[in-house]
Amino acid sequence: MLHFIEKIPMTFVAKLTHILILLLECVAIITLIFLPPIVRSVIQYEIGSGYAALGPEHPLYMYFLVLLYISGILAFLVLDELRKIFKSCVLEDVFVQKNVSRLLRLAIFTFAISLVFFSKVFVVNSVMTVVIVFVFFMASVFCLVLALLFNEAIHIKEENDLTI
Repeated sequence: MLHFIEKIPMTFVAKLTHILILLLECVAIITLIFLPPIVRSVIQYEIGSGYAALGPEHPLYMYFLVLLYISGILAFLVLDELRKIFKSCVLEDVFVQKNVSRLLRLAIFTFAISLVFFSKVFVVNSVMTVVIVFVFFMASVFCLVLALLFNEAIHIKEENDLTI
Protein backbone atom coordinates (compact mmCIF):
# COMPACT_ATOMS: atom_id res chain seq x y z
CA MET A 1 0.00 0.00 0.00
CA LEU A 2 2.80 2.42 0.79
CA HIS A 3 4.34 1.97 -2.65
CA PHE A 4 1.17 3.34 -4.23
CA ILE A 5 1.18 6.41 -1.98
CA GLU A 6 4.84 7.14 -2.64
CA LYS A 7 4.18 7.34 -6.40
CA ILE A 8 1.54 10.08 -6.06
CA PRO A 9 3.20 13.51 -6.24
CA MET A 10 2.15 15.66 -3.30
CA THR A 11 2.13 18.84 -5.39
CA PHE A 12 -0.41 17.33 -7.83
CA VAL A 13 -2.81 16.38 -5.04
CA ALA A 14 -2.30 19.72 -3.32
CA LYS A 15 -2.94 21.67 -6.57
CA LEU A 16 -6.07 19.65 -7.31
CA THR A 17 -7.39 20.15 -3.78
CA HIS A 18 -6.53 23.85 -3.97
CA ILE A 19 -8.61 24.21 -7.13
CA LEU A 20 -11.54 22.28 -5.62
CA ILE A 21 -11.47 24.49 -2.53
CA LEU A 22 -11.53 27.60 -4.75
CA LEU A 23 -14.62 26.22 -6.49
CA LEU A 24 -16.26 25.49 -3.13
CA GLU A 25 -15.52 29.04 -2.00
CA CYS A 26 -17.32 30.36 -5.10
CA VAL A 27 -20.30 28.11 -4.38
CA ALA A 28 -20.31 29.30 -0.76
CA ILE A 29 -20.40 32.96 -1.81
CA ILE A 30 -23.23 32.34 -4.29
CA THR A 31 -25.17 30.40 -1.65
CA LEU A 32 -24.72 33.17 0.92
CA ILE A 33 -25.98 35.74 -1.59
CA PHE A 34 -29.13 33.74 -2.39
CA LEU A 35 -29.71 32.45 1.14
CA PRO A 36 -33.02 34.27 1.90
CA PRO A 37 -35.01 32.71 -0.98
CA ILE A 38 -33.32 29.35 -0.38
CA VAL A 39 -34.34 29.35 3.29
CA ARG A 40 -37.88 30.44 2.46
CA SER A 41 -38.38 27.65 -0.09
CA VAL A 42 -36.79 24.96 2.09
CA ILE A 43 -38.95 25.87 5.09
CA GLN A 44 -42.09 25.87 2.95
CA TYR A 45 -41.17 22.49 1.48
CA GLU A 46 -40.11 20.86 4.76
CA ILE A 47 -42.72 22.28 7.11
CA GLY A 48 -45.61 22.53 4.70
CA SER A 49 -47.94 24.96 3.00
CA GLY A 50 -48.98 26.43 6.35
CA TYR A 51 -46.00 28.71 5.96
CA ALA A 52 -46.88 29.81 2.42
CA ALA A 53 -46.71 33.46 3.47
CA LEU A 54 -43.43 32.96 5.28
CA GLY A 55 -41.78 36.32 5.34
CA PRO A 56 -38.90 38.10 7.01
CA GLU A 57 -41.03 38.79 10.07
CA HIS A 58 -41.52 35.12 10.90
CA PRO A 59 -39.28 34.08 13.83
CA LEU A 60 -38.47 30.65 12.37
CA TYR A 61 -37.42 32.20 9.07
CA MET A 62 -35.21 34.73 10.84
CA TYR A 63 -33.68 32.07 13.11
CA PHE A 64 -32.73 29.83 10.17
CA LEU A 65 -31.43 32.77 8.19
CA VAL A 66 -29.18 33.93 11.04
CA LEU A 67 -28.05 30.35 11.79
CA LEU A 68 -27.16 29.70 8.16
CA TYR A 69 -25.46 33.06 7.63
CA ILE A 70 -23.26 32.55 10.69
CA SER A 71 -22.42 28.95 9.84
CA GLY A 72 -22.02 29.82 6.14
CA ILE A 73 -19.53 32.58 6.87
CA LEU A 74 -17.67 30.29 9.26
CA ALA A 75 -17.64 27.54 6.63
CA PHE A 76 -16.23 30.02 4.09
CA LEU A 77 -13.50 30.92 6.60
CA VAL A 78 -12.76 27.20 7.06
CA LEU A 79 -12.41 26.79 3.30
CA ASP A 80 -10.17 29.83 3.10
CA GLU A 81 -7.83 28.50 5.80
CA LEU A 82 -7.75 25.09 4.09
CA ARG A 83 -6.94 26.77 0.78
CA LYS A 84 -3.99 28.55 2.39
CA ILE A 85 -2.73 25.30 3.92
CA PHE A 86 -2.92 23.50 0.57
CA LYS A 87 -1.23 26.44 -1.13
CA SER A 88 1.70 25.98 1.27
CA CYS A 89 1.73 22.30 0.26
CA VAL A 90 2.00 23.32 -3.38
CA LEU A 91 4.96 25.52 -2.44
CA GLU A 92 6.36 22.55 -0.46
CA ASP A 93 6.58 24.64 2.68
CA VAL A 94 4.22 22.67 4.92
CA PHE A 95 5.76 22.65 8.38
CA VAL A 96 5.70 26.37 9.15
CA GLN A 97 4.26 28.30 12.07
CA LYS A 98 1.63 29.91 9.79
CA ASN A 99 0.04 26.49 9.22
CA VAL A 100 -0.09 25.88 12.97
CA SER A 101 -1.95 29.19 13.32
CA ARG A 102 -4.24 28.24 10.44
CA LEU A 103 -5.03 24.88 12.03
CA LEU A 104 -5.81 26.60 15.33
CA ARG A 105 -8.18 28.98 13.52
CA LEU A 106 -9.76 25.95 11.81
CA ALA A 107 -10.30 24.40 15.23
CA ILE A 108 -11.98 27.59 16.47
CA PHE A 109 -14.17 27.98 13.35
CA THR A 110 -15.34 24.35 13.36
CA PHE A 111 -16.03 24.49 17.10
CA ALA A 112 -18.07 27.66 16.55
CA ILE A 113 -20.10 25.89 13.84
CA SER A 114 -20.82 23.05 16.25
CA LEU A 115 -21.99 25.57 18.88
CA VAL A 116 -24.22 27.37 16.38
CA PHE A 117 -25.88 24.11 15.37
CA PHE A 118 -26.11 23.02 19.01
CA SER A 119 -28.47 25.97 19.51
CA LYS A 120 -30.70 24.42 16.83
CA VAL A 121 -31.22 21.37 19.05
CA PHE A 122 -33.43 23.54 21.26
CA VAL A 123 -35.37 25.15 18.41
CA VAL A 124 -35.96 22.52 15.70
CA ASN A 125 -34.11 19.34 16.53
CA SER A 126 -33.36 16.57 14.09
CA VAL A 127 -30.96 13.66 13.83
CA MET A 128 -28.93 15.59 11.23
CA THR A 129 -28.51 18.49 13.65
CA VAL A 130 -26.95 16.17 16.21
CA VAL A 131 -24.75 14.63 13.51
CA ILE A 132 -23.58 18.09 12.37
CA VAL A 133 -22.77 19.11 15.94
CA PHE A 134 -20.78 15.90 16.48
CA VAL A 135 -18.94 16.06 13.13
CA PHE A 136 -17.86 19.69 13.54
CA PHE A 137 -16.89 19.13 17.17
CA MET A 138 -14.72 16.19 16.11
CA ALA A 139 -13.28 18.31 13.28
CA SER A 140 -12.29 20.96 15.80
CA VAL A 141 -10.56 18.36 17.98
CA PHE A 142 -8.85 16.90 14.89
CA CYS A 143 -7.61 20.35 13.82
CA LEU A 144 -6.31 21.01 17.33
CA VAL A 145 -4.40 17.71 17.35
CA LEU A 146 -2.99 18.47 13.88
CA ALA A 147 -1.89 21.91 15.07
CA LEU A 148 -0.05 20.32 17.99
CA LEU A 149 1.56 17.74 15.67
CA PHE A 150 2.62 20.43 13.19
CA ASN A 151 4.07 22.48 16.03
CA GLU A 152 6.08 19.47 17.22
CA ALA A 153 7.24 18.75 13.66
CA ILE A 154 8.44 22.34 13.34
CA HIS A 155 10.48 22.02 16.53
CA ILE A 156 12.02 18.74 15.35
CA LYS A 157 12.78 20.29 11.94
CA GLU A 158 14.43 23.31 13.60
CA GLU A 159 16.54 21.04 15.82
CA ASN A 160 17.60 19.01 12.76
CA ASP A 161 18.52 22.18 10.87
CA LEU A 162 20.71 23.30 13.78
CA THR A 163 22.52 19.98 14.13
CA ILE A 164 23.52 19.67 10.49
